[in-house]
Amino acid sequence: METAKQNLYSIQFVSNVTGINPHTIRAWEKRYGATKPVRDKNGRRLYSDGEIHRLDLLNKLVGYGNNISDIAYMDISELTEVFEKYGGKKNDHQQADINIDIESALSSIYLGVKFFKLDVMNHELTKAAEALSSIEFAMKIVKPLIQEIRKLKGEGVLSPDQREQIYLIIKSQLIKKIYLFKNSANNKKKILICSPQGRLNELGAMAATILFLDLNYEVEFLGGNVKPEILGELSKQFKADYIFVGLNYSHESSMSLTEKQRYLEILGENFFENTKVLIGAHDYCFSVPHPNMECFDNFDAMVNRVEGTQLAVV
Repeated sequence: METAKQNLYSIQFVSNVTGINPHTIRAWEKRYGATKPVRDKNGRRLYSDGEIHRLDLLNKLVGYGNNISDIAYMDISELTEVFEKYGGKKNDHQQADINIDIESALSSIYLGVKFFKLDVMNHELTKAAEALSSIEFAMKIVKPLIQEIRKLKGEGVLSPDQREQIYLIIKSQLIKKIYLFKNSANNKKKILICSPQGRLNELGAMAATILFLDLNYEVEFLGGNVKPEILGELSKQFKADYIFVGLNYSHESSMSLTEKQRYLEILGENFFENTKVLIGAHDYCFSVPHPNMECFDNFDAMVNRVEGTQLAVV
């Protein structure tokens, strides 16, 4: 069975995300086996989301005074345990700065996006990520930011290359939030989360990942560009209670309405019979081809349907 494609990133991107010099990343790999990147056809190192998370944890623990030689052998679960025990200065559900001005932060982020000032954008995103819990960051910062980028794309303000760089910065912040999320072992239900093509679709799926982690679901985040027939087969393997598909966050130019409906038709022919499919949309919903599918144009309505409660963060 074909598997979902893994996202891979250059060493320069990893350096930008983690703050580790490329030379140091290579040295940690050669001397201590701290990371195991794959190589492209030209021999360049490429790193997965998991490797980025591992390097980020190693860098933080080295910053607290550990020698890299003493911790490089640890697997990701051991690194996370050490970081949460000694390095985490606050619980994810507690704010570091309860007085953060969300509107002001968003205004600065929007300006950074519109005028392509990535240093401003990343600085403000980092401040918000550090000040807010994962669910607050996803719902109060990332969700409206997706809407703003969607609008700017429709207006032709940003080039494809500019949007790609903006997307990667936002994704790096969400990756950190997802991997460091402190979740109970007593999960209620299993959900598979992914998106088809479209960068904003994937960001919407990542925001949903944080949402369902906060609701104590067992979450399998599959990433973007996931084919519907593969997603259907995975739901059978996992016997998932739910599937969430971020399908309508990207602009129409990324995926037409006809393509979206065809995606759902193929998924409807393949997914586990007891699974319910939740379709995340931007501001409107469309007809769905299967009785176990439902489209939601906002997260609050979706949470109300699956949990019978209102979303705690609005």
